[in-house]
Amino acid sequence: MSEKEYKLLVKQNAEAIYHFTYKVTSNKILSQDITKETFEELWSERKNKTFLKLDVFTKCYQILFNDIRRSNISHTYTSPLNFKNKSNSTFSGITELVSKTFNGFPFKEKCILSLRDIFGFDYNEIAKITDLTAHEVKHNLFNSRLKISKLHLQNQHQQND
Repeated sequence: MSEKEYKLLVKQNAEAIYHFTYKVTSNKILSQDITKETFEELWSERKNKTFLKLDVFTKCYQILFNDIRRSNISHTYTSPLNFKNKSNSTFSGITELVSKTFNGFPFKEKCILSLRDIFGFDYNEIAKITDLTAHEVKHNLFNSRLKISKLHLQNQHQQND
C-alpha cells in the first residue's frame, strides 16, 4: 500500500471509525485514541497489502475489544425500567429510550447493532469483524432489537397508566 492509498483510506474511513468507537464507548478521548491507533497499526502492516473498509473496522474492533478487556470494565445490560418520557414528542421519547437502552448493552451487542444498523455491514462482514459466526450475529441482533422493543412497549404502558 502506497502512502497515497493509505491517506485515501484514512480520509474515507477515519470519521466512520471515530463514530463507531464513540457510539460504543461514549468517550470522545478514547474514541480519538482508538481511531488513531487503528490507522497507526494499519500503516505498520501495510507492506504488500491493500486494506478495505472491512479490514479497517476489524482492526478497530480488535483494538477496542482489547482495551475494554484490559480495563476490566463491566459491560452488562442494565434496564432503564423507570424511564419517563419528558417530551411531548413521541419520536424524541423513543430516540431517548433507544439511546439509553443502547448505552446499557454489553460491548458485543453495541458493536453488532452499530455495525449493522448504523454502518450497514451485512451479517457475514460483521461476523468477520467480530470473529463470530453469521448465526451468532443474527442471534445477537435479534436479542438486542427485542430488548429495545420490550422497553418501548413498557414505556408505552407507563405513559398510558
